[in-house]
Parts: sequence; structure tokens; C-alpha cells
Amino acid sequence: MYVIAGIVALAFACSWVDSHSAEESVLAWLVMLGVSASGAVGRHIVYALAAALVAGGTALRTWGTAYLDVDTMMDATLRSNRLVIAGPYRYVRNPLYLGNLVVAAGIGLFASRAGFIVLLTGMTVFLRRLILREEQHLLREHGDAYRQFMDIPRLLPAWRAKASPSTAQPRWGRAVGGEILMWAAALATAIYAATFSAAAFWITLGLGIIAAGVRYRATGAWAGKRL
Repeated sequence: MYVIAGIVALAFACSWVDSHSAEESVLAWLVMLGVSASGAVGRHIVYALAAALVAGGTALRTWGTAYLDVDTMMDATLRSNRLVIAGPYRYVRNPLYLGNLVVAAGIGLFASRAGFIVLLTGMTVFLRRLILREEQHLLREHGDAYRQFMDIPRLLPAWRAKASPSTAQPRWGRAVGGEILMWAAALATAIYAATFSAAAFWITLGLGIIAAGVRYRATGAWAGKRL
């Protein structure tokens, strides 16, 4: 979490050296595509896109967490006693990390152009390092079973499931609770897209942080939160 927070902080600090916002770049791109995106209308479109990305990434994370289980997702210790090949894991091996990248793309629209690039690049490099480390661990633990699982794409999802349906049942309530902070961020972004109210954005996000803190402390896993 500290590394991810550092990447986000560095990305937004880029506004000191790049005065052009990512919003401006998206607006220019929309105009090139023939979309009428001038003034407030254009800003609403850009931040609606940001909200959609944050919500989409959060939904993907929630789907993955529903099958992985929130306790495993939060644990500071890398759990590898079982392979999960159900839900989104039939299409992509790392749906939680893919969700992180999608969320980062949405958040990056609030930064400068340089900040957007730094955020996505930094997150990609960091998550790739985590993925490679976890893959080596899982190969040692599961051997050929994990080698077969590696037929499923690492980060770019397959159009069709690469594994047979599983009998595993998702735990949606626990998954949503485990991703409460991400959902608060998605809601805050959507509210900002509709109102441009920074106060409403920060109040919503703040309430999400409080709810997440209560949730994580209740499970005894605050220190072990992994994104």
C-alpha cells in the first residue's frame, strides 16, 4: 500500500512540472473524434469516463474477491494453499491487479498528462513485479497444476473462458465489504462528474475511508491489506 500510495503521490506531484491536465488531452482527443465536448459538457464527459473506469475496475476486483475470499485478499501472508480457477480467474490470472490498472486509469484523469503516464507506468511496473514474484511462489507450491493455470492470460483477459466451470460459489456480500473503499472512490468520482463539487467528492471518499477502516479492523487484517 505504501508503494502504491507513493506512486499516486508522485503522479499528482507531476502537475508542478506539467501544467497541462489529462482532462485537456482527453477533450482534445474527443474533438478529433468529432464529439462535441466544449466547456462544462466536455468536463462532464471526461469525468464520467473517469467514474466508469474506477467503477469498472472496482467491479472486476469485487468479482475476483468474491471467489478468492476477502480474508485471503487482505492477509499480509501470501496464501497459496489452493488455486482459484472460477469467476474472472477463468479469463485472466490476475483480475485484482487488472482492476487496479483500470482504476488507476480513471484516477489518472484527475492528474496532469505527465502524472497520468507516471501513474499507469508506475502501477504497471510495480504490479508486474508482484505478479512475477507470486508466480514463482505458486510454481514452487503447485508445480504442474499451476503451469496448466498459466495457459490463462496473465493480465489481458481472454474473450472466452480458458478453464472449465467451477463449483466454487462467490461470496458477494463479503467481497463488496472488502472493496468498500474502492466503491466509495467510484461513487465519489461519479458525484464529482455530475456536480464538480470537490467538497462532495472528499466527503464521500472520507466516509469510505472510515467504513474501510472499521471493516478492516473488524477482521483483524488492517496491516495486511493488499491491493
